[in-house]
Amino acid sequence: MKNIGMRRPPIIDRGKRLPCKSSFGYEIDTFEFLMGEVYLFHRSNVRCPRKSSLWGMFDKRVGTDVYLESSSEGALCDFVLWHKLPDDYRFCRLATREELREYVFCQTWFEIRSE
Repeated sequence: MKNIGMRRPPIIDRGKRLPCKSSFGYEIDTFEFLMGEVYLFHRSNVRCPRKSSLWGMFDKRVGTDVYLESSSEGALCDFVLWHKLPDDYRFCRLATREELREYVFCQTWFEIRSE
């Protein structure tokens, strides 16, 4: 049986549709986020490496401020809920499917342990 899954939409940059390149990031102020998607944010590295990035689930954008539903540093051990992304993060990229799966698993495990 053929696996017919939903495809994640491509990244939109300055009104032009670009293919999603998981290893390359974009500047936050030129990026259009999708609510509920997981992104990796970095202060100085445009590639947003897994281990040193802030992982976050996008909630909303108010002006230039980005708000996250949840986030965690690279180790994905502790999560912070419902907060504003710190202003010093300059780059972001969409999480790969593997990273998305890892994020959701770790967040669920964190919530179970926190009860």
